[in-house]
Amino acid sequence: MRKGILIILLAFFTLLFFSVSFAQEKKAPAKGEEHHHLLTVSLSNAAAHAKALAHYATVNKVLKKEIAKEHGDAIGKYLEAAKKHLTAIEGQMTEAEKKAVEKNLSELDTALANANMHYTELTAELAKEKLEPAMIKAHATGVYTELQKAISAHKAMMTKHGVQEAKEPTGY
Repeated sequence: MRKGILIILLAFFTLLFFSVSFAQEKKAPAKGEEHHHLLTVSLSNAAAHAKALAHYATVNKVLKKEIAKEHGDAIGKYLEAAKKHLTAIEGQMTEAEKKAVEKNLSELDTALANANMHYTELTAELAKEKLEPAMIKAHATGVYTELQKAISAHKAMMTKHGVQEAKEPTGY
């Protein structure tokens, strides 16, 4: 009888120990994590549209203006969102946190400025009556290339701040 009670108590305390251990492993979200995730999505979506537009301009001799313009508009929308979320992230950082990621912020700012420059040239090209696929491809590729640099700099910054990438959803 005592042995049975002892086994039950041992099992109970073992389960209790493991449930407490697993509960402690969950970390609180890092400061600004939601804006980091929104910045990640904004950069990725802008890059995806730039990539798709560059591909479209590569495989077609004649471009449909509404298709090219839709990609261009989406790039602009996501570049604006990226700027907004980067500003929010920087606003939440202490001076010490900014100093720790100074190089990453500089790389990110430079890449976004260059992407915006290419985007400005792209929109000017998209406003023309006749679209030149080679020019559209060149500017879209410029946007894409700079956004890849921005994505890389942002990932490094997230790592330094202890921000985890968003996890795949589960439970469906």
